[in-house]
Amino acid sequence: MKSDARKYVFFVIFILIGILYISKLFYMQVVDDKWALRAQQIAEKRREITPPRAVVFDRKGKKIISNKTYYNLMMVEKNIKELDTVAFANLIGWTALEVRERFFAIRKGEGRYYNKHTGKTTSNYQTIRPYPFIKELTAEEMALIAPYLENYQGFYKEVTSMRNYPYPNGANIMGYLAEVNREEVDRDKFYKPGSHIGRSGIERFYEKDFRGQKGIKYIVTSAMNNVVGSFENGKYDTLAVQAPPIKLGVDIDLQAYGEKLLKNKRGCIVAIDPSTGEILALVSSPNFDPNLLVGNRKIRKIIQHY
Repeated sequence: MKSDARKYVFFVIFILIGILYISKLFYMQVVDDKWALRAQQIAEKRREITPPRAVVFDRKGKKIISNKTYYNLMMVEKNIKELDTVAFANLIGWTALEVRERFFAIRKGEGRYYNKHTGKTTSNYQTIRPYPFIKELTAEEMALIAPYLENYQGFYKEVTSMRNYPYPNGANIMGYLAEVNREEVDRDKFYKPGSHIGRSGIERFYEKDFRGQKGIKYIVTSAMNNVVGSFENGKYDTLAVQAPPIKLGVDIDLQAYGEKLLKNKRGCIVAIDPSTGEILALVSSPNFDPNLLVGNRKIRKIIQHY
């Protein structure tokens, strides 16, 4: 009897310890946000490298969608120390008020979430996470800023790319890209604030085929949170891999000719290869140059013009 009693005592103790550990894990992962923030902070010691989107060719091998290099000026608020707002504003060509408004807009843009376990509503914005402060800078614009960034802790440049359309035709086929929203970032970890996603046309249809595979670069920071080099000389880094090119059945010259025929008219033209069923041209009029919808800065300029 004593042996059975001891067995039950050990069994109860084992069950209680298991319940204790499970409860603690639940508290750390679901209820207490500080552990999630700590994991995020550790993750930010690595930089994700997003490859350019896949290049697209028409049926004759003519490049109809390519990429052009741009830069984002990134910021991590936790690393910003004693920012001279006026000097920084002069560096980027803004006013001090515009700089302060940009900080506010980034925080507001991240939205808020409700934790049903704690009953608290908090901001999605995290001071330890990088956010694009200025997007879509050209190489010339970044060249005026980059040499002085070491004087502004918490800011760094990030290489990115945007679409370029060698032919001003086929906008209805190509579609366009737009910045991801909060829900898309939460749903797919490939994206982060400031990333772009296909919104229409083949840019949307082939989104996962276009985006390629991200690379990872691990960094070492100083006590002042400045990047001092690669971790283990890049031993654990991985290269970003661009997705393979895609070839469409469209004939861009025929597409351009169809758009010329319908210039200043309303209508559509569909040209099909009867032997294969491939669409050679898909013209819709009125139309526009697809390059006009590349980048938020360009779109804002067009809106302001009209």
